[in-house]
Amino acid sequence: MKNWLKIFSISILFSISGFANAVLIDFAALADGTYNSDTGVYYFDGYTMGTNNEQGFDVFTITFDGTDIVLKITAEGGYAYLDKSNSKGLGGLGVCTNLTDSMQCNPSNDDNVSLDESLMFSFVLDGYEVYVDDFMITVNDNHDDGIKGDDNIDLTWMDDGGAFNLEEFNPSQGTTYTYAGLGKKYTTAYDSGTFYIESIYFNIGGFSSRCVEEFCEPDDEPVPEPSSLGILALCAILIAARKKKLI
Repeated sequence: MKNWLKIFSISILFSISGFANAVLIDFAALADGTYNSDTGVYYFDGYTMGTNNEQGFDVFTITFDGTDIVLKITAEGGYAYLDKSNSKGLGGLGVCTNLTDSMQCNPSNDDNVSLDESLMFSFVLDGYEVYVDDFMITVNDNHDDGIKGDDNIDLTWMDDGGAFNLEEFNPSQGTTYTYAGLGKKYTTAYDSGTFYIESIYFNIGGFSSRCVEEFCEPDDEPVPEPSSLGILALCAILIAARKKKLI
């Protein structure tokens, strides 16, 4: 009986272990087709990344090697759009109001985050939005325009107390902003200057313990994972067997 309980305990431990993974997603490199897996292994749902990845997305969905976390990127005011770099500077992730049938921006210069536009980053596990640690965002100067001294960007998020926060930062004073804590529903929005999101960084360790009833919001109807069902079934068998004194 002790051996069975030991096996069961180990199974539980592996099933609930946090994924202490720091992930960097370089949107500029993705757009240019120079993505390097050394910065983190991730996959793209429904499309294949190649050497030219300039395109728009209804929902930009990314999954990560070794975890069940899904990152969903949506745009307010249009479509999330990967724009390539050009002779003026780096591209990155922006917003396009209208897409052609081939998912290209029309007009082609309407591909940055500008007035009345924003991008939301949601982290989903088993159909529920969850928290991540140490979210860091880097923007660049929108190669068609440039960062000016009075440009500002709004970043909003929900903290682990369930409260929404708003931080305004000026990219001319530093193009990277970090929220060193647990948060979800990160949104970057135009305030007074156009920009691209060059990259984001976050830590997905410890997220599962923060997915509690009062803060978890369903993204879709959650479907039990096969591994979770197996563990529950094993637990029921062991309890029943012990009661009947079969083991």
